[in-house]
Amino acid sequence: RHSKMEAECMAGQRDSLRVDSSETTVNLDVSTLIAWVSEITHRCPRDHLENKFLNQQAHDEMRAPVLPVLMEVTKGRHMIVCQAAVDRFMSIVSSLGGPMELQRARELLEHIEVVPDEPSKKVMELKENKQIKHLAKIVFGTGYTRNTITLTSNERFLRVAERQGIELKYYLHQPRSLAELKL
Repeated sequence: RHSKMEAECMAGQRDSLRVDSSETTVNLDVSTLIAWVSEITHRCPRDHLENKFLNQQAHDEMRAPVLPVLMEVTKGRHMIVCQAAVDRFMSIVSSLGGPMELQRARELLEHIEVVPDEPSKKVMELKENKQIKHLAKIVFGTGYTRNTITLTSNERFLRVAERQGIELKYYLHQPRSLAELKL
């Protein structure tokens, strides 16, 4: 079930949407917050990077920039993020991010409503394993409780949740990592 919005925004990209395009609120997960502030999404490096993983992300970014997709998906929508996601995000950015990534993180959070962790019982009952982490259950569970889209690059969680019988509303985008200190 893909929408016209996905076809217009994604045209051949890996991103995927399972929502009604009339949704008014979007829940952001940690992977989305990181992608939003990453140096790769703001100043995509053109040179070969030593880190194979970051090099692949930079190559992907040149072909299919993530930031315009995130902005298109959230345009006209109220953005929320649960407290646990904010805490983890700021911990990651504070320890691994560069000064511009940290500044972007602070600025981004000024435009997002931080909501209490309200995970649904149904999502919290998912069996935890390598793909299903406690934090992800809180984030996706809060989106489920609020009946909102969750914007994420956590494809593994979505697949495992689906196999366990949980259908979530989501928008899946490509991942990006914090990279400013490695460029």
